[in-house]
Amino acid sequence: MFNSISSGISSIFNKFLSRGLLTDREIEQFLSDIRIILLESDVSLSATKALVSSLEEKIGSSNIKKSISPGKVLMGLFQEELHKLIGAFSTLKISEKNTVIMLVGLQGSGKTTTAAKLASLIKKKNQNKNIKMVSLDTTRPAAMEQLAKLGNDNAIEVLSYKNYKSPIDIAKAIELAPNDILIVDTAGRMQVDESLMHELNLIKGILKPCETILVSDIMIGQEALNIASSFNFEVGLSGIIFTKMDSDAKGGAAISMTYDTKLPIKFLCSGEANMDIYEFHPDRIALRIMGSGDVESLRESIEGITNEQESEVLVKRIKEGKFDFTDMLSQLQGMKKMGGVASILGMLSGNVAAKINTKELKNKLLRQEAMIRSMTKKERMYPAIINGSRKKRIALGSGVSIVEINRLIKQFLSMQSMFKKFGKLPNSQILKMIKSGGLI
Repeated sequence: MFNSISSGISSIFNKFLSRGLLTDREIEQFLSDIRIILLESDVSLSATKALVSSLEEKIGSSNIKKSISPGKVLMGLFQEELHKLIGAFSTLKISEKNTVIMLVGLQGSGKTTTAAKLASLIKKKNQNKNIKMVSLDTTRPAAMEQLAKLGNDNAIEVLSYKNYKSPIDIAKAIELAPNDILIVDTAGRMQVDESLMHELNLIKGILKPCETILVSDIMIGQEALNIASSFNFEVGLSGIIFTKMDSDAKGGAAISMTYDTKLPIKFLCSGEANMDIYEFHPDRIALRIMGSGDVESLRESIEGITNEQESEVLVKRIKEGKFDFTDMLSQLQGMKKMGGVASILGMLSGNVAAKINTKELKNKLLRQEAMIRSMTKKERMYPAIINGSRKKRIALGSGVSIVEINRLIKQFLSMQSMFKKFGKLPNSQILKMIKSGGLI
């Protein structure tokens, strides 16, 4: 998502990092380059002007001209201003008794899938609460059925009011227990209109949500600001969730939204899996844009897909020297749960991600999975029995060459050898290694 702006910012700083002295003209050029890359990346004009003006003031009051490393001083000042522009971290409000979180937005913004993702995330962090969802969308065909399926897939209760024709009547019929958390999926329209705002205001008056969050598609760019402003003025918002962060959108709207609307960004969503939702941490986003990567979000994603019981079983197998192709397959599937290669690379440093061919790596992992799935149970457990004829059968079954089969077996044997050394380590240390970055 932020690769484009990160690449642009990096190229600007590369011009100045090696300089031992900066002239007034060079500083002016730096500020001009920053202004251009921000505007080209969909950062709003008002936010760009504010950042550049503040940065110019900070540079003027600093001792940058006397500094031994003026480029590093520029980087520090810019990162500080970027962080301020993006906003502060805002937690989700969860009431002690019952909590209603109302999702609003235009049709096609991803409200229904976001409702399921948000419910799954809240469920993990609030084990003592009953997480429920409800659809108030009586206009879109199969909207309620879609939410019901998502609820069933993620083991989240979905309240059903199919016989009700009005979202207002559904809102009035909802009854909550003291420890319930309810995610409300409301109807959208193709564009902001008076009837939608009137309906949402009535619903809000009945349910009295502690959070009213706009779900917005990042791909619409600067239009997201106009939509957010309209919803905030007419209904009153407490935050924003951006969807489709795995797209090739420039991402500037996410950088300048808080500055322009004074509304915090609560979460970012990417992909279709229920795990593809992340808390919005402005400091981490600033680091990612600066090319330093988002290690914390990557660590949280890994922990989110790591099942404690499965990890302990894997530790035991490593200790006993029994790591096989089935274990390797589970690690490949774990990467999928994290949102795939693109999602993982998006959290790495811009310099690292830029050197990796995402499409090529994704295809390689898919081929590896296909090869392992083409093996028999016995072959997975005892790779030593995979002779020439077996390799030919596996290659035909997975649509790859025998050369790739040999390469996979070599990689596996290398991992197996490495894990034999791990076997001498304490269980807690091996478990920590699994949770801190996987095994592949």
